[in-house]
Amino acid sequence: MDITLLDDMQKHNNNDFPNWVKIQQLMPNSFSNTDLLDYDQSHTSTRSKVTFADYHYHILEQLYQPHVTEREKNTVGWVRAEFHSIVMNLYSALDSLAYEINLAYNFGLRINQIYIHHNHSTFVSDCFRCNLNNENDSLTSLLNNELNKSWFQTFNKLRNQIIHKNLPVIQIILATNTTTTKIKIPDDPSNTSPQINDYSQDLEINCYCKDLRNNVVKIIEQVYPLIEPKIKSKYCL
Repeated sequence: MDITLLDDMQKHNNNDFPNWVKIQQLMPNSFSNTDLLDYDQSHTSTRSKVTFADYHYHILEQLYQPHVTEREKNTVGWVRAEFHSIVMNLYSALDSLAYEINLAYNFGLRINQIYIHHNHSTFVSDCFRCNLNNENDSLTSLLNNELNKSWFQTFNKLRNQIIHKNLPVIQIILATNTTTTKIKIPDDPSNTSPQINDYSQDLEINCYCKDLRNNVVKIIEQVYPLIEPKIKSKYCL
């Protein structure tokens, strides 16, 4: 199978990130301020992670489209590899975004303390989300609303499953009278023994990756207008 790579990786998704670009344009061309350099590196990382996910999705599209692409003996393995990379890069984009917010709000948390998700009910001083909840502002409301939705709950379980165990148990549906296939993940990615009814949400991998990417980009783009005043104030831009 011949695979083409994604051309102009750093430019191909420009139109998806107008608010990211607006912040980037505030950055001077050279930095003598180490704090500003720290922010710029994190800002660059946030979009780069989505770009890397786009790169792997570009390959996935050629390897597998449900009941369209002719399957080969290695199709399932190829799909798993690209799926893994897409999920991890998109989750990393949100963690990188969290570090940007940490810098804009002067929380003082280190890189190894930054996670977009928290799973505790009481305040923890080194938790990014706990610190943000203390602000109780429009950004707090935005993230609490988006990250409590079912898509993120599934995403978080999926990321944890991939990191600590293995890719979720997938369902492979072979089309009748063709050599194509459809590959789905279970409704609960942490379910290690899913039954037929556990795939009821029809989380087909190709479509799931596309929807997940759109949800992540939506959050990223909604955050920047809310932190832009703090960035300007802190870095005197």
